[in-house]
Amino acid sequence: MSAVADKPLRIGEVAEQTGTTPRTLRYYEEIGLLPVSAGRMQGKHRCYTAADVERVREIVRLRDLLGLSLEQLSKLLEAE
Repeated sequence: MSAVADKPLRIGEVAEQTGTTPRTLRYYEEIGLLPVSAGRMQGKHRCYTAADVERVREIVRLRDLLGLSLEQLSKLLEAE
């Protein structure tokens, strides 16, 4: 991986790359679909990894492809 790929991403960057919104990403964290940003202290910026971006893309893909609810997606991703 390049140094750019290793750079932590801010929530707006992840939203842009995944076609979601920052509000959606915060909600995904809240309900457990997306891990809480590692090492984030209260009031500090969320930072995400390339793996987090791929997870959001997978969530969106499964939601659109299979028409699953967020609860169903959560159960499916837990089983993986």
